[in-house]
Amino acid sequence: MAARGRFSVQAGFTILEAIVALAVFAGGAMALYSLYSTNVTTLIKASDAVRQAPLVRQAVERLATMNLTTEGEGEFEVQGMRFNWSARRLEAHREGQNDAGLLASFRLGLYEVDLTASEGERVLGRYRLRLVGHQLVRPVFEQPG
Repeated sequence: MAARGRFSVQAGFTILEAIVALAVFAGGAMALYSLYSTNVTTLIKASDAVRQAPLVRQAVERLATMNLTTEGEGEFEVQGMRFNWSARRLEAHREGQNDAGLLASFRLGLYEVDLTASEGERVLGRYRLRLVGHQLVRPVFEQPG
């Protein structure tokens, strides 16, 4: 009979190898979950942005029709989305000029407008834009045509 060596061949994993394998697997699973979570969050934000883009455009058009010299803040709704806005004057009012270089009927001022879009209690976006406010200072005359 041949003498067997002191060390025998071992079949299977030791407990230490199993713990290391589980730790590696858990680390990989956490990385994949983090990637999945980030992708879902980004998809929700992109969906919100696509849905609100035409509504924000309508809100900006509505703000452009307002006289910012008399209205400094407000709230309105466009197709179920609520918009809050506030304006502050950036420059003193200046006399407007017509195409001929003569004084126009309006005095103009530059305003910075902060616009917030929200749905319920959830804020969907914040925007900052600059608009011109106007103030009638002379009567408007019709040009002969």
